[in-house]
Amino acid sequence: MPSESLIHPTALVAQDAVIGLGTRVGPFCRIGSGVVLGEGCVLESQALVEGPAVYGDRNHFRSSCYVGATPQDMKYHGEETRLEVGDDNVFYEGATIHRGTAQGGAVTRIGSGNTFGPWVHVAHDCLIGDHNVLGAGTGLSGHVVLDDHIHLDEHTGSAQFVHVASYAYAAPGSMLDAYLPPFVRGSGNRFLVEGTNLEGMRHFGFSREVCDAVVECHRLYFFSGMDRLQALHSIESLLGDVPEVAAFVKFARNAREQRKGIAHSRDARND
Repeated sequence: MPSESLIHPTALVAQDAVIGLGTRVGPFCRIGSGVVLGEGCVLESQALVEGPAVYGDRNHFRSSCYVGATPQDMKYHGEETRLEVGDDNVFYEGATIHRGTAQGGAVTRIGSGNTFGPWVHVAHDCLIGDHNVLGAGTGLSGHVVLDDHIHLDEHTGSAQFVHVASYAYAAPGSMLDAYLPPFVRGSGNRFLVEGTNLEGMRHFGFSREVCDAVVECHRLYFFSGMDRLQALHSIESLLGDVPEVAAFVKFARNAREQRKGIAHSRDARND
């Protein structure tokens, strides 16, 4: 069973804050009004955790992070909005996570098992899934959606309303201004697809057969020179029975319907 919470005497804790068993609050931390912290969390010195917000278990707040901050949006005028955070996330030094806005659904939501590197910024109304890694200095604008198992390497930036699908990888210094489909890897300002995130797929245990199918899917869509709709028809007819390929096709069709575009390949950009 978790032990009692340990709160340093220099910490400032709002009267209505709820702190779970086994949570440790270090020197000069601040826990704001409306905060609910789960069990076994760690707040290192000078961590700031604001609300209204609900944080799950075993979250680790490194020194000087600021989680649950007021949205940096000119449309925000003090409405009650919130942040929802799952379990086992790490917020490194200087990371800033903002609550939602009334216009964006009133919530920023973060899943479980994510790593937010030093000086990462997550703006209002972002929806982040599970087991993602955001490298140092990465910044997400408002309303960004990240699915699961995504790696955005150091100093990656994102425009508003971008959707990044699972298992995508962006190299350091990338700028995301279009939807990224599943399993792609790439880089650049602006982001260009360079191939398949095979290293990530192998790390997460995808079979060789699935990896080969996804590579062929990406080749047809990004590098064959076919019209994108024609490429999707070919992918469905040849590889549509592979669930990972079917997920790619569904994402690509939805991206087109929502008129947010989809990331270009380097070959296509050079044509």
